[in-house]
Amino acid sequence: MESGLQALLLCDDDKVVRVLRRVLSELEIAVEHCQDADSAIQKLTRQRFEAVIIDCSTPEIASRVLKGTLL
Repeated sequence: MESGLQALLLCDDDKVVRVLRRVLSELEIAVEHCQDADSAIQKLTRQRFEAVIIDCSTPEIASRVLKGTLL
């Protein structure tokens, strides 16, 4: 991808992941997919992302990951 834009996606629903990958691909945004909060936080502390997409049913998990973006 020429633009170099990257999004981190935290989601454990395969259908949602497929749809978001397709949509973001059309926008020339690469997707780094994580299925758990720990791996998402680890990636957020090591890489730069233009977008962070969190699809989870537990607000505590979303909060924990978003706090990880501030590190």
